[in-house]
Amino acid sequence: MAEKLCSINVSTPSPIRRRFHCLLSNDCQNYLILNPYSYNVLTVISMAEEEFTDINGNSISLDCQTHSALCREFTVNSPKLSLRKVMVYTCFVWLFAYAVFFFTENTTVLSSAILLTLAGMMIQIHFVKVDHETLLIIGSLGVQLSSSYASGRERTIFIEMSKLKDIVINEAVYMHSMIYYLCILIKDPADPETVTSVVPLFQSSKPRLNCLVHVYRSCQEVLAHSR
Repeated sequence: MAEKLCSINVSTPSPIRRRFHCLLSNDCQNYLILNPYSYNVLTVISMAEEEFTDINGNSISLDCQTHSALCREFTVNSPKLSLRKVMVYTCFVWLFAYAVFFFTENTTVLSSAILLTLAGMMIQIHFVKVDHETLLIIGSLGVQLSSSYASGRERTIFIEMSKLKDIVINEAVYMHSMIYYLCILIKDPADPETVTSVVPLFQSSKPRLNCLVHVYRSCQEVLAHSR
């Protein structure tokens, strides 16, 4: 990824959360990230032949499908469940249980270790480990958010287009560092200019800014066609 810092002359103090607008430059492969408070160009990101990673540096992939001008689908695939980590966790628990059994000669400890290991693995693959997250935006209907877990379980949320105010990239503090995340702004039915709630996207995979910009731009194109 080619990334260049064009300007850092920002007179306005940076808030914890800031809305960023992404505009397409003359070169169709580059995106300009603008600060709406000072209108200085902050970053130019090239989307040609780049590799995506999450905020922890792990490799992820982005699959984009254009079904029509008003329907696009984005899938972020996270790294698969590591068998090595599972084996290390299992060995640690069982060795600890055997050490306790060696001194206490209580067989309940061994049985508890087996049950604890199985329960931990089931919770990990059924409720924690997400294989991929999907964002499906349909201009005439709304936005569907889907998460597929390692066990095959899926969780789906649908947001009607009438409730959607905008899709933006926000800045936030996470673990003593600044990150960017894509989110949906939900408007108040009584007052369309008021935002009642914010729905973060790709919470499990946590892509970096270059991946978010690509999804953001495509979503804005769909929203522009539907309005």
